[in-house]
Amino acid sequence: MAREYPALQAEGIEVWALAPDSPQALARYWTTHGLPFHGASDPSTRALSALGQRVNWLKFGRMPALLAIGAGGTILGTHFGNSMQDVGDTASLRRLLTPEAT
Repeated sequence: MAREYPALQAEGIEVWALAPDSPQALARYWTTHGLPFHGASDPSTRALSALGQRVNWLKFGRMPALLAIGAGGTILGTHFGNSMQDVGDTASLRRLLTPEAT
């Protein structure tokens, strides 16, 4: 996602990552990895759970979830990963966020 972020941003698409970490841990991770997009902390995991993110403790916890959210706040498309490497196809979600689709 970090590599794709400049192109997404040029298209007017903003990226937010929601993580179950504390604000301090999230800030350290963002700084250490130099992530260019936004991150928000959800240590209670209420928002993550409400959005449908799954947990699989045999695969190290929370599975990746990618959501395309339109300007009005409507979820236009989702991808819920089955492993930590299964982060989703951003190209297909990007198509949902083009001005013609929103």
